[in-house]
Amino acid sequence: MNIKKYMSVALAGVMALSIAGCNIIERTPESIGKTVLAKVDGDKITKADLDEEMKAVLEQYKSYYGDDYESNDSLKDTLKEARQNYLNYLIEEKVLLKAADELGVTPSDDDIDTFVQEQMDKYKKYNNDDEDQFEEYLDSIGFTVDSFKEYLKK
Repeated sequence: MNIKKYMSVALAGVMALSIAGCNIIERTPESIGKTVLAKVDGDKITKADLDEEMKAVLEQYKSYYGDDYESNDSLKDTLKEARQNYLNYLIEEKVLLKAADELGVTPSDDDIDTFVQEQMDKYKKYNNDDEDQFEEYLDSIGFTVDSFKEYLKK
């Protein structure tokens, strides 16, 4: 009879420790960023990829709702839907780029560079051809000059 009592107490103790221990190990932002959200033909799309694509949107949420915007109950559904839409976009982009490559319809590097330069010139013109104003504009939408060029290349 004592053995059953000890086993019950020991089992209850192990269960209590395991439940309490669930919150002891927290994932770091780096490990959360490495979480694979989708795979397209062996190419992984991680949470960090998604957050980078959504950088401008997330910055807007942060400026409006504060640093803890992700815990805002009124924003949770909107944020979830935005993440899903951006993830779908990333998946579609990878599928289209792969299909274009397989079909041999990818533009040449010169064509891409010409297109990027034309687009950069248009955006600079919208900013009165002022390089500083242009860079401020890019920063406001979550880009650097280099990251904007990469975006335009895609």
